[in-house]
Amino acid sequence: TWEQLSYTFTTQPTTRTVRIGPYIWSLEDASKNGSWRRATFDDVELRGPAGQVSLSGTVTCGQKPVAGARITLLEKDGQKTSCVTDSSGHYSAAVTYGSTYTLQVSSAGCVTQTKEVTATVPLIVDFELTAVGANLLFNPNFDDPAGWLSGGWQTTGPASVFAETANLEFGQVCVDTPSQAVCIRGPNAAGRVFQDVRIRPGMTYTASCRFRPTTDARYGSVWGTNPSQIGALFVQQYDAAMQPIGVEQRVQAYVTTANRDKWQTLKLSFTASPATAYARVGGYAYLVDDYDSNLARATFDTCRLDGAAAPGTSVGLAKRMTDGQSVSLVGKITTACFNGYFYIEEPDRSSGIRVIGEAEAGENVDVQGSVTTIDGERAIAAAGVIRRGLAAVPRPLGMTIRSIKSGLSPVGLYVTVCGTVVDRRIGYYLLDDGSGTYLKVYGSAAVGAFVRATGALGAEMSGTQTVPVLRAVQTVTVQTGGTTQPGPINAGLLMDETCRSQANAVGKNYWWAYSSEILDRLGLRAAIISTDQLAQTLPNLSILMVGPMEAAKLDSSMIGTLDSWVRSGGVLIACAPQTLDELMGNQLVSYDAREGDDFGVSSEFHFSDSVFTYGIHTPLHPNSPLVSIGPVRRVAPVRSTALALSGDDAVITARKYGYGWAFYFGFDLAHTFWAIQQGRPIDADYDGDGYWRTGDAQILRSYEPEVPYTDELLFLLRNMVAVKPMPLLDQLPPSGGSIPDALIFYGGDDECGSGVQVPASAFMHSRGLPYHINCMPLNGVFGLSLEEAQTCYANGTELSIHYDFVDGFLHPGGFSPMDVYYQTTLFRNYFGYTPISSVNHCVRWTGWAEPAEWMMQAGLKGDNSHFPVPLVTSNPTNCFGFGFGTAFPYFFYTDYRQANSRLDFVELPISGYELGYSGNIVVSPQIERALYTASYYHLTFNFFYHPVYIAYYQGCRDAIDTLLDLIYQQGLNVVHTTPDALTLWWMDRNRISISNVQFGATRMSFDVINPTTRSCIVRIPLGDYEAVNVSYPHNVSDEFGVRWLKMVLPGGSQHVELSLQAVQKLRRVR
Repeated sequence: TWEQLSYTFTTQPTTRTVRIGPYIWSLEDASKNGSWRRATFDDVELRGPAGQVSLSGTVTCGQKPVAGARITLLEKDGQKTSCVTDSSGHYSAAVTYGSTYTLQVSSAGCVTQTKEVTATVPLIVDFELTAVGANLLFNPNFDDPAGWLSGGWQTTGPASVFAETANLEFGQVCVDTPSQAVCIRGPNAAGRVFQDVRIRPGMTYTASCRFRPTTDARYGSVWGTNPSQIGALFVQQYDAAMQPIGVEQRVQAYVTTANRDKWQTLKLSFTASPATAYARVGGYAYLVDDYDSNLARATFDTCRLDGAAAPGTSVGLAKRMTDGQSVSLVGKITTACFNGYFYIEEPDRSSGIRVIGEAEAGENVDVQGSVTTIDGERAIAAAGVIRRGLAAVPRPLGMTIRSIKSGLSPVGLYVTVCGTVVDRRIGYYLLDDGSGTYLKVYGSAAVGAFVRATGALGAEMSGTQTVPVLRAVQTVTVQTGGTTQPGPINAGLLMDETCRSQANAVGKNYWWAYSSEILDRLGLRAAIISTDQLAQTLPNLSILMVGPMEAAKLDSSMIGTLDSWVRSGGVLIACAPQTLDELMGNQLVSYDAREGDDFGVSSEFHFSDSVFTYGIHTPLHPNSPLVSIGPVRRVAPVRSTALALSGDDAVITARKYGYGWAFYFGFDLAHTFWAIQQGRPIDADYDGDGYWRTGDAQILRSYEPEVPYTDELLFLLRNMVAVKPMPLLDQLPPSGGSIPDALIFYGGDDECGSGVQVPASAFMHSRGLPYHINCMPLNGVFGLSLEEAQTCYANGTELSIHYDFVDGFLHPGGFSPMDVYYQTTLFRNYFGYTPISSVNHCVRWTGWAEPAEWMMQAGLKGDNSHFPVPLVTSNPTNCFGFGFGTAFPYFFYTDYRQANSRLDFVELPISGYELGYSGNIVVSPQIERALYTASYYHLTFNFFYHPVYIAYYQGCRDAIDTLLDLIYQQGLNVVHTTPDALTLWWMDRNRISISNVQFGATRMSFDVINPTTRSCIVRIPLGDYEAVNVSYPHNVSDEFGVRWLKMVLPGGSQHVELSLQAVQKLRRVR
């Protein structure tokens, strides 16, 4: 049995180090006990403040102390401190024991230098800086923490060229300057290490390096005895096109048996020809290597090229160079500085660029480095930054977002932009200046505020395109304004019964009926309003959702009223409205009526990069499209922004209109949800497997199954609603008193097997997991005894019905309500109660909602037969997917013959089927992908495992253990439950509603009407407010760019009061 050992102590005044660890003294006689026993220790830790050690040193340049040099200490977690040298060049600081620091020393007139140290003992770190212009080579000592090849060093073989450290090879000290050198090693081959440096024609230069003929004491060396073994310094001149000029110049090291393993200096002077633009300078070696008598190296360090520097490259030219090319930028102005990088501009403001390194704003600098690209933005990886002195930061260029996104390439310049903040995410916000497009600004500001943002214009990748972003150093609020005025917040759903009757009368489904199901899943209880009631009700609404048939009934007067309502702050969400294009800010491009095809895909589309779609599409399949079902209206955004594109046309748009929003779906959202989730009616063997099964209902068989199609649209709709502080009921129940990351439910079928139920139940119980077994009657007999059933109940395992519509049935074909009633009666008579949720053997199905209605009439409440992937085999395994578009439960709806009414019966779709193993081999990537998706979207997620596999297959048990290990390792808070429990939760959740929402400048309140004893989670979009002194268990988190307050409320009805305070309106961001 594990026990926790702990000990608290206080260090003495003279304590510097403490030794901790486990101790054991054991008296053991193996001959008597028969075996050795062990004492096992784990998770040893020491908590308390970390100790500090001293860091000191001297900074010199040309062997003279440098006063006022700045030493910057950067920890790996981003923390940064600094100190300066005194008149004698000395500095000192206290650093945290065990931490690793990058030390960077800079002083005007010197090349910046960096070193990396780990504080395990008191440190003395000296710096010898290089004066400006004294050495034209970058990283001349190979000591840059970024790597010995940084700053433009290149190599050629076939001999090996690699870094050499003080303790890498055989304990020899093989560096001339801390902490690295570079060495070349054979066999019987030449190698080079060099830089290409821009120089001036006709000028004289001196190249030099330190060289060591390094031997290997184990194998011997022919240094000094074999003249074919060569080490040399070489120079080759090139023209502007990098074509060689003249012959290579070389000075060869003189090596004897007496001076090998000793450093010597190689030096070579040359005059650049009139056509010379570059000099290639570096070390050359040819090693004679037979591995028996010679395994030697040629080691180079402290390389130099002295002479007149060539004029620096312009920033504009540097941005057009290819990655990896060396560049020297002279006399540029620093404008904006961030953690680890800064921006420079030409003095004439013609161009700017990002530089990786450290500097302060308002300096005149020279930058030496190489061109690179970071997330689509051109930049300089700086090997050296020479700080020549102070310079005034230029006035920012005032620009519009339209001009920023034109072809003028202003990226890198210091600019200012004014506009309204339309959305805020973690670390950035979106700015709208009326140009018809948004600008992403890294910084902080309140939604609705009119701000002036100033900073460096950068760039980043958005999909396959490079888009500009503003990295703000200052955001000033000029004027604030919001979309939510104090008062009540109510939602309405325009649903006209005359539209339902008209559709049903001609044998058509009234698809818009399913919009209630969508809003219920969203946790938003909206008032049902007819078109006749709209004019009277609209002033009391904050959010209104409109379907296609209802929109067609709106006359011009009502459309004008809607227009005024949106401009005053209303949120309109309209699906395929033929009469509202002008209000939506769109122009119709095409309309596809899809007559006679209620279950075919009408469009494929991809989310655009926007505040409303941020992060919603699955990272597992970023290039997979989403789809619409039924008629589709493609539009061109005129005064709106495209949120989703089908080809070049928009199918979802958003328009910020006055104080309100108009959101457009070019298709019936309810039709798309309903058709994907409930599938097509099964009246034929559509997939050709010989059975009528739920796979025949899937209408997305040719699409990627791991995309949660309708869930992604649900989260988009939630982001639209979240422009108002409307409380929503979360899909997940609380985990005790906390907010869970996901809900996982476990179940499987026994297929009338015997001897498998109890072992499977016992295993799940041993892991602390609930379980659910569907018991199948075969020829009227169940596979487990009542005594075994009692054991399962004691283990926390549910037992329910596993309908057998396979044995004794004609295939392909259906089954009848009498078949359902007969088998339900068998279960009730044997086990003594009515089952709650079922699974059909081989996931058999027939018709559309008919089996759900038959099971409901038999007393059941849910089904677990909708399969995650197409049924390409009779029983596919290791499956993860969303074959019906969602992982959440959903209610069944009848067809037009029963007025498209909702059945009080839910489907629990299978998301993971026998997931994570093959035979006895664990396939952990599938489990990782499934768990990642479940936690990323905060889903209810089914891990379906048959009891026979749990009982007899080690791979299945290991897969379940792997799942639990991953949950633990990732620190996830997961609700573990069963199909019956989830069914009952979803039923009860549907009875809970939120009403009487009141919003004010400093407070909001609402009522939670909860007729159950269950606790629930309410989420509220905070926008530009913070909730203070919240009296319920809660957290605040960002999901898809919206900041949510989530609270755990107890069972029963509650009146909730929240105090609000506005987020700080003025932030300065560095």
